[in-house]
Amino acid sequence: MSERATVQERLIEWINAAGCFTAPYGVLASTRADKGGKTFRSITFGVARVSDVWLKIYSPKFLVINDSRYGQVKCGSVDEALKVLAENYRVMQPTNGG
Repeated sequence: MSERATVQERLIEWINAAGCFTAPYGVLASTRADKGGKTFRSITFGVARVSDVWLKIYSPKFLVINDSRYGQVKCGSVDEALKVLAENYRVMQPTNGG
C-alpha cells in the first residue's frame, strides 16, 4: 500500500470512529488529479445541513482540508490534519483518543 493510501485509510478510520459524517452518502474515498495533472488521494464526507468536507492527500506531509463551513486549511502532517478535524468537530471526537 502506498504512503498516501495508508494516510487515507488512517483518516477514514478516524472519521468513522468520530462519527463525523451524517450525510447519506457516507465517507467517499478516491484518487484524483488536479488541474495541473498532480494526482492525490481524496476523502469526502458531510455533516447534514452543516458542512461538506473534502480532504486532499498529496503526500503524508502535505494535506489540504476544504470545508464549506471553515474554509481551507493546509496541513504539514497527518497529525496536524487530525487536530484540525478534532477542533472543528469537537462534539464528534472518538473516545479512544483518535
